[in-house]
Amino acid sequence: MEEEALARRFGTLIRRLRFAKGYSQEGFAQVCKLDRAHMGVIERGEVYVTIRTALRLAKGLDITLSGLFLELERKYDNLEEDMESSEDSGA
Repeated sequence: MEEEALARRFGTLIRRLRFAKGYSQEGFAQVCKLDRAHMGVIERGEVYVTIRTALRLAKGLDITLSGLFLELERKYDNLEEDMESSEDSGA
């Protein structure tokens, strides 16, 4: 279950960063040398990406692979903190 949530978070991050760069899904897929349909599957979190694919995505976003994973980790940590806060407050 946690792996599926991580795949969804990764996909959401890729979509957000792609939007920030002004790419359409199709245009970004071309830059990354990936099929547009596969890009959709990635962004919906329906697939676990390989390191090779993650590298292509990072290069397409003009960031390092470590920067991409750092951003994912930061978003993941913030989400966990939010979940813990809501549990502590009884929400």
